Amino acid sequence: MFHRICWIVAVLGVFGLFLVTKTIGPENTEIHLIGEKQIGKRVCVYGNVETISSNSGHVFLTINDAEDRIKVVVFKNAAEKMPFVYTLKNGDIVKVIGKVQKYKGSLEIIGERVEVV
Repeated sequence: MFHRICWIVAVLGVFGLFLVTKTIGPENTEIHLIGEKQIGKRVCVYGNVETISSNSGHVFLTINDAEDRIKVVVFKNAAEKMPFVYTLKNGDIVKVIGKVQKYKGSLEIIGERVEVV
């Protein structure tokens, strides 16, 4: 009987971990679908680098897809872990994972991870 209870608890634990990872992971979405409802949520988007600049170690991107564009800010502490972001150029296709926020009336993504695709 004890083994049966242990087995049930283990299965429930694995199922619980599955549910937790689904809620913690970023939401895969498209740039044009990012709106007020995503503020504070982590997202994953793909886009073309339209503009890029840096200042004091922070990297500022604008990325676009076929329908819209969004600003991405990669703060210095994150950028230093991905030094290639300083060498991105217009036209590069990137995957961005980060948190959506509103800054000066516009939505933007605070980039946690950027990958060249």
